[in-house]
Amino acid sequence: MCDIQAIAAWQPGAPVQRLRARARGAPDPRRLGELLTGDTPEYVIGLMHRAIEVLDGQAADNYIRNGGHDDLPARRGLVHAAVADVDVHRPAVDITTAEAALLLHQPCADPDAARNILELLRSRSPIVGVLAHPRNSSNPLTAEWIRRLQPADDACELGFWRVRFTHGLDVAHPAYKDPLNHHAWVVATTDTIYSSAARSVPATGQLIELFYEQRAGLFRDSIGQVWPLPATGWGATGTGPKGGRAGRETLVKILTNLILDAGGDVTRREVPYTGTSLLADRVATTEPPAGDPPR
Repeated sequence: MCDIQAIAAWQPGAPVQRLRARARGAPDPRRLGELLTGDTPEYVIGLMHRAIEVLDGQAADNYIRNGGHDDLPARRGLVHAAVADVDVHRPAVDITTAEAALLLHQPCADPDAARNILELLRSRSPIVGVLAHPRNSSNPLTAEWIRRLQPADDACELGFWRVRFTHGLDVAHPAYKDPLNHHAWVVATTDTIYSSAARSVPATGQLIELFYEQRAGLFRDSIGQVWPLPATGWGATGTGPKGGRAGRETLVKILTNLILDAGGDVTRREVPYTGTSLLADRVATTEPPAGDPPR
């Protein structure tokens, strides 16, 4: 539905043609089909087809309801020739974040296809950021976490491409998985470990130990396991006078949630943010690296 002239050229008696709505500037949802291989499980195949149907339906709904497309001129040919065959009142069941995570585990050898598919899944992806952990860090938790990582069986999973694209890395850099966090993707360079960040990690209990460096950090939970800090997806974190007000506030919200529930979603609003709390004061006045937050 992008070629207005071709559509307007329709004449009575011409054969019916199926037109696919496409969100302006967005990749073709059918690119998700490029993830299919001979080994793709039936459930994943069905999930891909449903995701394509959802994305097609959203694009069609956007046009049918004229979602900001007032720049498209009214044409009698369009009015009389176009018949919607998408029932916007009975849309396909949207895919969940957990289902999007399953798609991120699918291999994709083509970087161009990977970039397009990740764009299609962006609003549903569990990955909301990528953290950079310096190898030469003085953070004792970093070394402990790195020792836990294992070489990835398939470095072409979509999740690894998400990490690579964020920092301009290529497949020559080794990929790792965290055996305690199935939905985590890690790519290493000679000086930095890059890890995907979600809104939660499978931690237990509460945050009991923290080591934070600018825009990244790790924490220990109640049973002694170490985890990279989750992210909110709303911007970078920061600490100290140079950390920026928004960055400091975001970090306080993350730490507050981890102290309440180390495995919970860090975007929860169980405790209202206050800039006068002991934690907010510590974050505001402590230059990185920063240690344990006050309770």
